[in-house]
Amino acid sequence: MYHSPEMTFVPFCDSTNDLAFEALNRSDEVLIWTLDQRKGRGSRGRKWISPKNTSLAFSFGSTKGPLPSQFPYPVFAGLLIHQTLVRLFPEIDLALKWPNDVLLKGKKVCGILCESNWRSAEEVHTVLGIGINLASSKELNDIQKPNTSLEAHGYEIQAEAFLKEVLHTIQSTAWTADRVIKGWQKRACWRVGSWLEVRNGGLNTQGRFMGLSEKGHFQLQTQKGSIETVLHPEPDFSVSEL
Repeated sequence: MYHSPEMTFVPFCDSTNDLAFEALNRSDEVLIWTLDQRKGRGSRGRKWISPKNTSLAFSFGSTKGPLPSQFPYPVFAGLLIHQTLVRLFPEIDLALKWPNDVLLKGKKVCGILCESNWRSAEEVHTVLGIGINLASSKELNDIQKPNTSLEAHGYEIQAEAFLKEVLHTIQSTAWTADRVIKGWQKRACWRVGSWLEVRNGGLNTQGRFMGLSEKGHFQLQTQKGSIETVLHPEPDFSVSEL
C-alpha cells in the first residue's frame, strides 16, 4: 500500500483529494501535495482551512489497497502521522482523537478526510486527504476550535522533507487492520476503560470506552452493559471525560 506513489507538487489547488482522484485514472498510486489549498474539505461537511505557506495539504490515492470495508483508513492515517512525528521529534506530546484528528498538547494540529470512489463491487479508488499545520497564521488564530501548529511548539520541518518521512513510515511497516487498531488505541487521547459521555446525532450516551472495533468504529459500553458502536459521527459528535 502506497509503496511507490507518483509524488506531485502543485503550486495551488482547490482540493488535493480531487486532484488525487483525477490522477488515479492514470496511475495506481499517487501523492499530491500543496502549500496552497483553497477549498479543502473536512469531515462531516466542514471546511478545512489551509492558510497559504503555513499548512501542508496532501492526498494519497490508490487503486490497489484493501477495500475500505476491510481496512480502517482514517484510523491508519492518524496513526501514520503520529508515528512519523514521534520519530522526528521523540519528545512531542501527541494524542489521537477519533475519528480523524491528531492533537498536539490537546489542540488539533492535523486533520484527515478519507474518501472512496467505487468503480465496481471489487474495485475502489481510495484517497486519504491529510492537512497538517506547519506554522501559525492569522487564519488559524481566527478559528474558534482549539488548534495549533508544529512551529508554535518549536517543531520545524520542511513540507517535502516531512512527506518523505511519511512515506518512510508507510514503507517500513507491515500494516494490517489489527496492527492499526491496537496502535491507535495505545496513542488515543482516551484510555480504554475510561468513562466518557458521547454526543452524536442529538443523543447523549454515557459509558466506558471499549476502544475501536476491528473496522475502526468507536465503541462504548453503557451502564446497562450493552455495547454502543458509533459507525458514522454526526456533525455534533463530541466526547468528554466523566
